[in-house]
Amino acid sequence: MVLFSLNCNNSHTFNHLGDPSEDEITSCRTALNTYGGIPKNKIQGFRAPFLNFTSQTLDILKKQNFIYDSSSTSASIIPDHVYWPYTLDHGMANNHYCSSGSTTGELLCDIKIPGLWEIPMHTVLDKTTGIPQLMDVYMAGSPNDVFQWNMDTFNNHYNGTHLTNYPGLPDSKPKLDGLMSFIQSIANKQDVWFVTNQQLLQWMKNPVKVSELKNQNYLQCQQPILNKEICNGLDDNNNGYIDEGLTNDCHFETNTFKTCFNCPSTTSLDYSLPNTSSIQNNTLGYRYPLPENCDTQWWDPIENKCLCTSSDCQYKDTALPNIHTSDLDSKNSKKSSASKSDSTMEHSMAYIALATSIYAWL
Repeated sequence: MVLFSLNCNNSHTFNHLGDPSEDEITSCRTALNTYGGIPKNKIQGFRAPFLNFTSQTLDILKKQNFIYDSSSTSASIIPDHVYWPYTLDHGMANNHYCSSGSTTGELLCDIKIPGLWEIPMHTVLDKTTGIPQLMDVYMAGSPNDVFQWNMDTFNNHYNGTHLTNYPGLPDSKPKLDGLMSFIQSIANKQDVWFVTNQQLLQWMKNPVKVSELKNQNYLQCQQPILNKEICNGLDDNNNGYIDEGLTNDCHFETNTFKTCFNCPSTTSLDYSLPNTSSIQNNTLGYRYPLPENCDTQWWDPIENKCLCTSSDCQYKDTALPNIHTSDLDSKNSKKSSASKSDSTMEHSMAYIALATSIYAWL
């Protein structure tokens, strides 16, 4: 079984600084919530800018109730570097973090952060150059070249190691066309599933056979049935358009973007968020922030109304950062329990993760 993972609900930092501080991480999470309307509870993963992180970075993630980190790399062409997602209960398993340390020179193999997962990024080999690559892969050529590069990587996992993989791809239109052709080609396979990193970890915690996957609650996806189009990132009226005429066009410094919520209006000089637009509450154009008791798909930010009317869709955002958590217990000195690849595993799975994460203020 192969899983293609869409990694949408993880975060970066506020100012894209390596070895980020707690304020950097907190501010990015708040920005995603404020300007993207994503419940903080659903921002569950993290990747360090430039893959530059330390043990302190991982401690901060644990303190702020993140579920996983995906800052480490794992060279698929080197057998000793090939790992599935694993917890940091007994340290970081990837050998190169023990021998040469992280990008800051710190050895991370002995750190213990119980409960925090690590989802390594596995390299892919560009057959044209012979160079293994990770995220933001440089790929010259036509859409067909992009298609073939992804298909070669997919087949390597599908027919071989069944390991996780994360090819990040620049978002230029021709490359996106090639990527979409690739997705359509593998979507018809009955043993290929498209999942999020959160769903991947749910499976890792409780593996089930392919025949049982469709019955797992964490793999269910049902779009709300609404009687009108609201600004929630979905095509609520099924006319082929998403949020038509409802989004705000934001212009912030040299960047432009669309949002269902208010735009930033001033430049931040530190880690605090930029002020939202000067439009006042209860005036035309104002967007009401997502409350803690409503999920994004049900929230109408223009009418200030949650359209969830039953207990089945009620929501409570409970993942606010626990800033005052006591120091983590790092006394466990057992060897890392992370499992290396075994293609004979009954429930072996792999996934390719598409880099669609929202990065604030890059």
